[in-house]
Amino acid sequence: MTNTFVHFREYCFYSNKNLSYVNLEWNRIGGSLTRQMFHPDIHQSISQVRLSHNKIQTIQAESFVSFGGSHLDLSYNAIQTIQRHAFLSSPSGNSHTSPFSSSSSSASSLGKSEGLHLYLSHNKLTTLKPTTFALHKFTLVDLSYNHISHFHFDTFGRKTLVGGLNISHNNLDRLVHSSTHFFTLEFLDVSHNKLHYKGLSGQMDSSCITDLLDLSHNHLERVDNSLFPKNCSLRV
Repeated sequence: MTNTFVHFREYCFYSNKNLSYVNLEWNRIGGSLTRQMFHPDIHQSISQVRLSHNKIQTIQAESFVSFGGSHLDLSYNAIQTIQRHAFLSSPSGNSHTSPFSSSSSSASSLGKSEGLHLYLSHNKLTTLKPTTFALHKFTLVDLSYNHISHFHFDTFGRKTLVGGLNISHNNLDRLVHSSTHFFTLEFLDVSHNKLHYKGLSGQMDSSCITDLLDLSHNHLERVDNSLFPKNCSLRV
């Protein structure tokens, strides 16, 4: 960390078979992350990759194929585009992080689910296409502090997001959801957006969100309780 690396080459880590931890934070890495930077057949011991505070703009398709680590930190970059199938298959991570902790905080229990903790906060994302994260299993996805104005839960595949989702501090004015995608979602934070009453559609099953649904700091004039789970804390 804190060097002057400016780019990655394709397959640049292939000779490091015992690689378990990569920290390249606070560099000048820009441009795109290329395909198969970390290959599951080679990097079977990888646990964390930290690339925050760089200048990365694009995550290309298949950049993280069967990424087996528990933490991938891409926060504080300039990411505008995540190509389809940038994340594929299911990892074997087993670490859990507190819902609203920062990416650098120590891990703590989030419950029963296992998967990748993906941090993409403080970037320049404006929209998320359907199935962007549909082929990987995630325990936590942090998309806070971007410029996202459109988000559909089909961005994730059926039951691929099994822990929590933070999309606070964006530009969302509507939230279209399908409860079939979130039977084990433990928290959903959509605070500090531009949500209004007519922008809430669908109905979440009572087992969909188990702990916390945060709708605070939006443009809601009223909330229909029938739209939301009955067994979780509701912040409005």
